[in-house]
Amino acid sequence: MESVLKDIRDAEAIIFDLSSKRANVFYELGIASTIKSAHSIILISQDKPPFDVTAYRHFRYGIDALNQLQAYLTQSLREMTPARKKITIPIGTAYQSESRIAGKDDTFYNLSIEALEVGEAAATVRIDVWPTRQESQRTSIDKMLRMLKREHIPKINYAIKLHSATAEGIEICICDPTLDAA
Repeated sequence: MESVLKDIRDAEAIIFDLSSKRANVFYELGIASTIKSAHSIILISQDKPPFDVTAYRHFRYGIDALNQLQAYLTQSLREMTPARKKITIPIGTAYQSESRIAGKDDTFYNLSIEALEVGEAAATVRIDVWPTRQESQRTSIDKMLRMLKREHIPKINYAIKLHSATAEGIEICICDPTLDAA
């Protein structure tokens, strides 16, 4: 049960299929609805749900219309995570943002992330943030990232999350921390 709680806590989006009316699904939905925003929960079912679902995204599907279900889920997940970018960084190399990023202080910033070291379900990265055309004002921090845990990036309104870590490199997500900060 501890891993289920961790998965619910760390998920950006959670899909619950209510069709089977299984108690554990309702229990996990209850947990998710107390620690996550309704924005991060999708309910699907083959028949009428046994409770009011107006607070959540809900899609009623039939076995003969699975393509419609797939299209609904794809579109919903895009809407739920609009400001997100997955990036793969080999060890010893750095990702450099292609565009300037608006900062919290109405200044444009450049962003660089270097994969320094990888361990089991964790990695150390160096995050550099500096105002455009002002390289001398570079802020550099080394940060330990743990799998699927969000860490804020200094000066800009984005977070970084580790999705995978291997001996070759890391896959991270740069995302909007305001969508679901739980």
